[in-house]
Amino acid sequence: MKNKYYLDLGLLIIMMIVTLISITQVKNNTYIIMFIVFLVLSVYVNLKFRIVLKYPYEGKSSYFEKMTFFLMEIGKVGYFISLTNIVYVNPNSEYHDFTVYSKVTFLLFTLLFKATSYMYEDKLIYNLSKVVDIKDIEAYEVREKSFDIYYLFVHLKNDDVLKLRLSDYNYQKLQKFQFKIG
Repeated sequence: MKNKYYLDLGLLIIMMIVTLISITQVKNNTYIIMFIVFLVLSVYVNLKFRIVLKYPYEGKSSYFEKMTFFLMEIGKVGYFISLTNIVYVNPNSEYHDFTVYSKVTFLLFTLLFKATSYMYEDKLIYNLSKVVDIKDIEAYEVREKSFDIYYLFVHLKNDDVLKLRLSDYNYQKLQKFQFKIG
């Protein structure tokens, strides 16, 4: 997953450079807002995604995680194409709404990717941001299983309840610690 992080970071840097060069030439203020919101959210998710450098994602990703990552990256490429189309290729066209507003869909995939959780050694990485020691988990229950994804409620000793999803591989790792929980 480190390679995916570096790919995401590279695309993000390209997005920032293109935005700095081009955003002032966009004539529609709504488009400017959409591009900036997409860029800011992409930076936020990338900052959260950097946790894989400290706590590497091990094992096999679920299909859902692979799909959301792929669509998040397609959104970044689409961002680049949309901005260059509006500014350089076809600036006088009035039909840019679809390419700009379709970024909302890719924003949703970016948020879905940010909700990735996984196990690293004796730690649960929750939503690519919170690190929970396995000793702090009091109990967990499976809400449902869909394909190779487990949707869980994780009850912590401090009475917090985390709602998360784990790939089959990471769920199996969590089960190995079950004898230590509760």
